[in-house]
Amino acid sequence: MNVSFLMLYLFAAFVVAFVMVITYLEKEKISKQAILVMAFALICIVAYSVNFMTDDYFIMSFATSIMMASQDFLLVSILVYIFAFTRIENTFTTQTVIISVVLSAVDSVMFIINAFNEVVLQYSLNMCGGVYVLGYEGNLWFFIHAMLNCIMLSISIGALVIKCMRIPKAYWQRYIYMIVGFVLIVVIKYIFIDKTFDLRFDISILLYSLYIVLIYWNTFWYSKKTMLNITHGMIIDHMQIPVILFDYEGVIADFNTSMKELFEVLELDKREQTLDWFVKEMKVPLEDYKSGGTTNFSWNCKGKDYDCRLVTLEDGRKRLLGSIIVMNDVSELKQAYSDLEYSITYDALTGLFNKSSFMKKAGEYEDSSKWPVTIVSLNINRLSYINEKFGMSEGDKVVVGLANLLMKKFDKKGFISRFSENDMLVVFQKTSEEKAISLMNEFVKEAGKTLSCSKYQVTIEYGVYTKTDDKESLVNAANNAITYMRNKKMMRGDSYKSSLIDSLTQSLAENDLETEERVKRTKSLAKKFGEKLHLSDAEMSQLMMLVVLHDIGKIAIPETILTKPDKLYGEEWEIMKSHTEKGYRIAKAAVELEPIADCILSHHEKWDGSGYPNGLKGEEIPLLSRILTIVDAYDAMTHDRPYNKAVSGREALDELVRCAGTQFDPELVRVFVSLRKGD
Repeated sequence: MNVSFLMLYLFAAFVVAFVMVITYLEKEKISKQAILVMAFALICIVAYSVNFMTDDYFIMSFATSIMMASQDFLLVSILVYIFAFTRIENTFTTQTVIISVVLSAVDSVMFIINAFNEVVLQYSLNMCGGVYVLGYEGNLWFFIHAMLNCIMLSISIGALVIKCMRIPKAYWQRYIYMIVGFVLIVVIKYIFIDKTFDLRFDISILLYSLYIVLIYWNTFWYSKKTMLNITHGMIIDHMQIPVILFDYEGVIADFNTSMKELFEVLELDKREQTLDWFVKEMKVPLEDYKSGGTTNFSWNCKGKDYDCRLVTLEDGRKRLLGSIIVMNDVSELKQAYSDLEYSITYDALTGLFNKSSFMKKAGEYEDSSKWPVTIVSLNINRLSYINEKFGMSEGDKVVVGLANLLMKKFDKKGFISRFSENDMLVVFQKTSEEKAISLMNEFVKEAGKTLSCSKYQVTIEYGVYTKTDDKESLVNAANNAITYMRNKKMMRGDSYKSSLIDSLTQSLAENDLETEERVKRTKSLAKKFGEKLHLSDAEMSQLMMLVVLHDIGKIAIPETILTKPDKLYGEEWEIMKSHTEKGYRIAKAAVELEPIADCILSHHEKWDGSGYPNGLKGEEIPLLSRILTIVDAYDAMTHDRPYNKAVSGREALDELVRCAGTQFDPELVRVFVSLRKGD
C-alpha cells in the first residue's frame, strides 16, 4: 500500500464530495446535472485509488474496469450538464444524450467483462513508490471506447464554442476555462496511455477533482460574483449615453467610454475629481442641486444638446450613498423637431413661407392700420417647357432663383410665400396698387435678365389685387391676384395657358371676318385707353381677354349670316343678336373666362338702354363692356368692313361724340377723344 498516493486521491475524493454537498445546497435547477457529474467523478477517483490500497491483480483490474465504465457515464453527465449550462437544448441534444447513454452502457458492460478476460484492455504492472499500479495496453475495443469518449468531449467543447459565438467576448472567460480543462485532462490521459512520458499512474483521474471545482465555480460563484461585475461594467461602458458615478464622498467612482470621449481629463482614483469639481471644470449648467433627489437640466456640450439628469441617493438616515449623472443626447431629436417645424412653416424647395404659413399670417392683415394691403401673385412663364426640355433640376433652379430674388428685394417690405407649386405671393401692407405695380414692373425686368441664360429666356407674369377694407379676407384677395395673373398669362402668346385663347380665337377667325390684324389693333387701342382710365391690373387683364373674345358666341352662328354682305332682317337679326348669350354661356363654362362672362353678355348694351340682350342702361352696363364698345366702334369705322367703307379718324371721333349719351358712355367718350387727339 502506498499511503502517500492513496491520501492524495482520497483528498481529491473528499474535495469532490464536499463540492457535491455545497452544490446540493444551491438548490438550483442545474444543481442536479452538476451533482451527477460530481458523483461519477467521485466513483472514478475512488475506483482508481484502489491501485494504491492492494497488490491483488484481480481487485485492481476490477476497480479499473469500474473506473472506465464510470468514466463513460461521467462524460455523458458532462454532456448533459454542458447542454444545460450553455442553454443549448433541442431535439439534436436530446438524441445525442440518448445515443451516448446507450453506447456508454454497452461499453461499460464490456469493461466489467474485461476484468475476467482482458479482451478489451490488457494491463501491465508499473512500479510506483514501492508498489505496483496498473498500466493500460489497449486492444481494438479500447480504441472504440476512446473514440466514443473523444466524440462526447468534442460535442461538449463544440457546445461551449457555439455559446461563445452567440455572446459578447467579455463573457467568454467562463466557457474558455471549461474548454481548457477538458483539453488538459485529455492531453494528460493520452500521455499516460501512449507512454510519451514515464507517468507511472493516471494523473488525469486526479484532475477530475479540480475540474469539479471549476464546474462549481463556473456555475455558481462566477455567475453570482464575476458575472455581476462584468455585466455591470459592460452595461455602463456600452451604454450609448454618457454616464458618470460619484461615491458617498463625491469622488468619481466610475464612468463609461462615452463620458470619457466627452471629457478626456476624467480619471479614476483621483480624489480631487469630485462632483463639485466636475460641475465647475466642465461648466455644467447646474446652479444648485440637492442631495437625495433628482435634478433635470439641459446642456449644450461639445456642439451637442443633452437632456441630463443628476440623481443623488441617500439612506434612511439621509446619509449620501452616491450620485450619478446621465446625459441623453437629444441633438438628433431636436434637429428632427426643428426640421418638422421648418417643414410646417417653410417651403422645402425655396425656403419661402409655405401656404400654411400664409393662412396663419392672413389674420394679421385684418387690422385696418395695415390697409391698403396689396397682394402680388407671380408665376414663371413656360416653366413646364423648361422642365420638359432641360429637366426638373433646371426648372427648380429657376424657381429657387426667383425666390431668392424676391427675398433679396422684398424681404423687409412684405411677406413672401410660395402659395402653390407654381405661384408665389408677396403681401405689401400700406401699399397702393399703383405702387405695387411699379415695383413689380421693375422687378420682373430685373428677374428676367438675371434668370435667363443662353438656353432659354425667363419671363415672369404677375397679378395684383388690393384689399382696402374688411369685406373680404386676405385669402380671397390672394385668389383674386392669382386669377388676374392667370388671365394675363392666357393672353401671352408664349404661354401654354394661352392655348384656350388660341383655340377660341382660331375658331372665331374661321367663322367670322375678324382678322389677326384687327385683334392686335383693338388690343393696343384698348390698352392705351385702359391706362388713360387708370384701370387696375386686374381690370386691364380682363379687358385684354374681352377684346379678343367678346364675339366668341359667333362661332355658334351660321356662316351664311356671318358673311352676308347685306343688312340683316327679321329672324336673321335675332339669330345674330343671340351671339352675346351664346358667348356668355361659353365663358361661364371655362374657369379661365368666367370673370369676363358678364362683359361678353353686355358688350352690345347701349347707354340709353336701347341695346341688347337685357336693355341695360348707364352704369348698369359693366365698365369693361362700355370701354370695349367705344374701342370696337372706332376701329370698325376707321377700317374697311364688308358692309361699311372706312372713314378718317377725325370723322370717327365726331361720330362717337354725336352718339355719346345714347349709344356710348359720354364720360368715356370724352376721355377717348382726348386720348386720340393727344396721339
